Amino acid sequence: MLLVGEEGTGRRNIANTAIQTQLSLGADGALCFYACTTPTCVSPKENVTLISTKKTKINNEETEEEAVVRAAESIAIASSACSMAEYWARNHGKDTLVVIDTIDNHKAFWDYTTKALVDVYGLDSVVQEDLNGSASSEMRGFFSNLIQRSGRYNAQQGGGSVTLLVLVTIPTAKEDDQEGGTSFHLNDFEGFHPKIQSRIHLLIQQKIRITPTVLNKLGITIPPRTVEEHKRTNSLRHVDDLISMTDGQIWLSTNMLPMKPLVDPQKSITRVGIGADTDCRADAPALRNLVGGLRFELAQASSLEGATDVASQKQLLRKDSMLLAMYQEDDTKRMLWEECTCLLAARMGVLDASIQAGRGVGTTEGKELLKQLLANVQNTVAPDILREINETFELNLVAKKALESSIQSFFI
Repeated sequence: MLLVGEEGTGRRNIANTAIQTQLSLGADGALCFYACTTPTCVSPKENVTLISTKKTKINNEETEEEAVVRAAESIAIASSACSMAEYWARNHGKDTLVVIDTIDNHKAFWDYTTKALVDVYGLDSVVQEDLNGSASSEMRGFFSNLIQRSGRYNAQQGGGSVTLLVLVTIPTAKEDDQEGGTSFHLNDFEGFHPKIQSRIHLLIQQKIRITPTVLNKLGITIPPRTVEEHKRTNSLRHVDDLISMTDGQIWLSTNMLPMKPLVDPQKSITRVGIGADTDCRADAPALRNLVGGLRFELAQASSLEGATDVASQKQLLRKDSMLLAMYQEDDTKRMLWEECTCLLAARMGVLDASIQAGRGVGTTEGKELLKQLLANVQNTVAPDILREINETFELNLVAKKALESSIQSFFI
């Protein structure tokens, strides 16, 4: 599973919360390994095997040789963490969780070796995909050597499992790109004919955003991409290549603010392969029954922003209710019955009034409402029912009716 996002979007918070959840399960939880490949990553708490790089600060004066040595060290660290996890999975039948923080240096190492081959043997020594930043079959094999080490072993191979949580960084978008698309400034047109520069200056004075669409309409040649834009484009292309090799991704975006975590439901997806001798599933059936079609609902509602008709307002209200139900502060975890309770409350429509009263996503009142709701359910529903939800991952008819009754009694 990939954790994709810009710096500061909370990827490490999610990884550490996953670790803390496993630790809270005691002997039933997975053994955790944290591959810290950069000096900026935050070491997890106790009871986690930490494989770390040297804690030396990276500065702008780092030579190319020093950078590639650091990248090679990162590859060794990630591989070592996987080897430790495989030992416990294959020899002791343990479930293991490996966090790779981050995989960015793998790409830096590959780019360096590509450049070295070209310098020594010429352009014919590498395939065209490596030259333009795409994924060649060789590059896919390189990354697959790490990514495909995850999986569940059959009984003959020990019966344990290795789960990989891989952090991937994408460069921060320019402020102008936050609304979507590329925006140009006057200095991007240096070397253009003076008449074109004057026309661009006039458009900027009129507060018209200079986008490729605008330039095409005016018949003005689009300036070459900046170095930063080119770097971000290649990074996003690389993420797409990684996605095609993995069992899913969690994509974090600041566009989701004030939601927490900043999960973009349109770009996040999970898919787990099921073999003839393995029993795998991507999620808990209890959740699947409550969030079926949610990605489509959220996408449809987002396209209705600003609409004033009754039907659109109803869809927007339901979207905000579901987002409130899924809101979760950093470094906090929920039991499965808690997730089911919040989502069920949103599906029942009992959170709508809170949204209309301004107690929505990210508000203190909204968070307090969910806290009180969960406390009420814990006090009024039989502990055996809540425990059964957590242990079986199922929400049977009896448990669902018990939760619904408790939710209704809270909102009366």
